Amino acid sequence: MRVAARAPLLSRTAAGSVRTGRGPEGRHSGEGPLPTAAPGAAPPPPATSRWEGGTARRWQSLLGLSRDGAAQRKPAELPVKGLEHKPYEERLRELGLFCLEPQTFENAEFIWSLSSLHSLKAKHIIVKYVFLLSCSASHVVVSLVKNYPNYLIINLDKLDYCASLKNLETVSGKENYKFIQGDICEPDFIKQLFETEKIDIVLHFAAQTHVDLSFWHALEFTYVNVYGTNVLVAAAHEANVEKFVYVSTDEVYGGSTDEEFDESSPKRPTNPYASSKAAAECFVQSYWERYQFPVVITRSSNVYGPHQYPEKVIPKFISLLQQNRKCCIHGSGLQRRNFLYATDVVEAFLTVLKEGKPGEIYNIGTNFEMSIAQLAKELIHLIKKTSSESEMEHWMDYVKDRPTNDLRYPMSSEKMHNLGWRPKVPWKEGITKTIEWYRENFHNWKNSEKALEPFPVTDPFAELNGP
Repeated sequence: MRVAARAPLLSRTAAGSVRTGRGPEGRHSGEGPLPTAAPGAAPPPPATSRWEGGTARRWQSLLGLSRDGAAQRKPAELPVKGLEHKPYEERLRELGLFCLEPQTFENAEFIWSLSSLHSLKAKHIIVKYVFLLSCSASHVVVSLVKNYPNYLIINLDKLDYCASLKNLETVSGKENYKFIQGDICEPDFIKQLFETEKIDIVLHFAAQTHVDLSFWHALEFTYVNVYGTNVLVAAAHEANVEKFVYVSTDEVYGGSTDEEFDESSPKRPTNPYASSKAAAECFVQSYWERYQFPVVITRSSNVYGPHQYPEKVIPKFISLLQQNRKCCIHGSGLQRRNFLYATDVVEAFLTVLKEGKPGEIYNIGTNFEMSIAQLAKELIHLIKKTSSESEMEHWMDYVKDRPTNDLRYPMSSEKMHNLGWRPKVPWKEGITKTIEWYRENFHNWKNSEKALEPFPVTDPFAELNGP
């Protein structure tokens, strides 16, 4: 699997493991000359185990092949010459076939025979599906749509109170992007969606995430985050998708003052939101343990950047200060958080898609940590242009704390570093871009003003609970 140069995000063997580009002994590894096919010759039949699923069916249709690989119509006759001794990926790039590996159908000859297809303009053909569940994942959606034009990116979103389609305007007209409004808690709808769209990959972001709300709506958080995840992973398993990535949170570890958490640390959540995410993790992991279904779990620290609904601490403080209002700080403000810029998180998810091993958990974090009070001062300095301690205190309003508010979530991201990922965007650069974005886009949400209150005033579950 190679993400670089718009190569395939992943391919899977019949046993369900993820390939990294070199086939088992006796199968072409992607190095050296590939066997050529005579002009007009039908591709040899792929192994039965891989002539299944949405990707194979789409290539059957494109190439005019029957289920067993026999030609139903003659492919165009225009062999591409001069590529025999070039590296495999370079051959595919020159052919415009960015979304295939030789192992996709367990047969290198099948792929090389595509060099004789004059009429196959791959840059306009969707040969791979990625299924995105997006509440706060617009950066991931935009990145995949723009950088992987041969992948159809399906964005499923309920359009809850924190969603805004304006964050996706840059890709809304793209041929390889599809938006579907729907609810992960509706099993019949989800099952039909998988059957209709022939999903290959699932990135599961959808969740209720507001910690304050979770204290008053614990049952609803359980319904969406746990039951909804169970509906989704069950449908994905039934559809035999190639990879299921579940996006969790560092809060499942609970708070700590000194212990650094790694992926093997016990889960000790201290609020209903974190508890629901921990429970959903257990559902997802059970599909790996029971069925060897290729799931991967990520746990990330606090993400910030453009597009984030202003109930979260950084966009809330920025927007309050830009409206000449004080930052509302829960409790002492000594709670410390790690902050990770949105584009760094996008790169982390792409790395997990490319290199993440099924059944594994990956922490996505940074060593950059500051207290909430210090965060407020940083933003006051940048927006109000003052370094005076007394003036900074003027813009800070200490309010009642949450029922529980963990002091910090120290987390090791060594496993992600071993995959080749590290955060790149410095704090000053990321926060400056974020401040400028909210100056122009605060009203992307119809109820954004309500998000600036110290505690939630919007009930996203009113419809669910009835009058």
